[in-house]
Amino acid sequence: MGIIVALDIGVASVGWAVLDMDKEEILEAGSNIFPEANAANNQKRRSMRQARRIKRRERIRISDFNKLWEKCIFRVPNKWNNNLVELRVHALYEEVSISELYMILQNALKHRGISYLDDALSDDANQGSGYEAMIRMNQKAMETKFPCEIQMERLNKYGQYRGDWKIIDSETGEEIDFGNVFTTSAYKKELEKIFETQKKYHPELTDEFIDKYLKIFERKRKYYEGPGNEKSRTDYGKYTTRKNENGEYITEDNIFEKLIGKCSVYPEELRAAGASYTSQEFNVLNDLNNLTINGRKLECEEKHKIVETIKTSKTVTMRKIIENVMGEKIEQLSGARIDKSDKEIFHKFETYNKMRKTLNEIGVDITTWSREQLDEIGYILTINTEKESIIEAFKNSELLNSLSEEVKECLITFRKKNGSLFSKWQSFSLKIMKQLIPEMYEQPKEQMTLLHEMKLVKNHKELFKDCKYIPVDILTEELYNPVVAKSVRISLKIINALLKKYENMEKIIIEMPRERNSDEEKKAIT
Repeated sequence: MGIIVALDIGVASVGWAVLDMDKEEILEAGSNIFPEANAANNQKRRSMRQARRIKRRERIRISDFNKLWEKCIFRVPNKWNNNLVELRVHALYEEVSISELYMILQNALKHRGISYLDDALSDDANQGSGYEAMIRMNQKAMETKFPCEIQMERLNKYGQYRGDWKIIDSETGEEIDFGNVFTTSAYKKELEKIFETQKKYHPELTDEFIDKYLKIFERKRKYYEGPGNEKSRTDYGKYTTRKNENGEYITEDNIFEKLIGKCSVYPEELRAAGASYTSQEFNVLNDLNNLTINGRKLECEEKHKIVETIKTSKTVTMRKIIENVMGEKIEQLSGARIDKSDKEIFHKFETYNKMRKTLNEIGVDITTWSREQLDEIGYILTINTEKESIIEAFKNSELLNSLSEEVKECLITFRKKNGSLFSKWQSFSLKIMKQLIPEMYEQPKEQMTLLHEMKLVKNHKELFKDCKYIPVDILTEELYNPVVAKSVRISLKIINALLKKYENMEKIIIEMPRERNSDEEKKAIT
């Protein structure tokens, strides 16, 4: 029988053994133990790195402010007033010394508030209704007061204003959430009022100084640009170290394109957003082509009618739609995808239909929009997560920059309320799906069968026929789960090492992990 290699692949170890089945003995065995590639560890590193960057940029802002102060006014003061809230309130309407003004301005560069309130509400929705109520309460208070006045009022009444805290209303017994969360624009208005008042007493506060200070105060790196700049390039940001064919440095529009991955058929093409119209049509057709109903496959005309019906129905019940189109009752149906409860699941143009209904409320009919426009909207709303970046993307899109501001705002609000619809990427690009869709209507075949028939993919034997050993990097480049990728990579390296030692290997037997990470393993043991 020859040599058999056995592998036991886990989330933090790979056990292996080599058996000579003719002699019925174990030739060698071992275990490669390694730290689990837990995504939570990546999050911790990202948080630490983000904290360092925030602190570094704060130091740079203060350094730039000090240079501006020394150039336009005079030297930086040494004394410091600890009660800055009271000082800021005083500076709104009455004179403060130039040293006290410096303290106010320097402190403002450390505590600038949040940039985009809509995004904060969206991102922190999981904190519960208390967080959102606190934001709304702060917004209401800012209609008549500046942040420092609200903070001073809370300090006098409750003895604190920083951080998040709760009180019980003595009259209603209701729990009220407080938080020191204000917008950058609110703090800017406060500063503008302070400047307006203090200019009366300090002629050195010129318009030029104020303008330059406010530019430092509002300076913010866009999250989709990443780290680095023209002079200090890094492949982690938009200013990459890579060069084009003309020898010029490549500057990207959005760093998140690096994370999308490339098409499994056309490696030069980006994967398509799951929310794009083409992706939704492709997925529906793939589901329909997998079905065998009453002993037969759906015909081309029937598939066209089913797709159009799904796109125009108020509610989508797939069995009912199929029966109406076929003109017969479903007696037997096989090939449908099944969920954990053994219920049939189908793709139903969910994103398209929800978007269609939402825009219809403001009198916009997206059935008149082109496939290309709908694909572009799906891409923009998937790759961008903040309002600012979505607006910028619409502005730079030749297909979408002509949309009215009302439509753009409606799409941004729709994305905010339906974030889960814009979180997935296809394994294919728009290019290959557009090639496959006509064939999927004409033929009752699913995607992989058509790809092989169209000779657009090679089978594994053709792909690796010239390889003496397993190409580890090629096989693991599409594994995005860090736990899986690390375990598989180490397993393949073990196999390659054994292939060099035992040429007459007969079989490789693998026991797969029962859990996806150590937390699941702990639960299973418990």
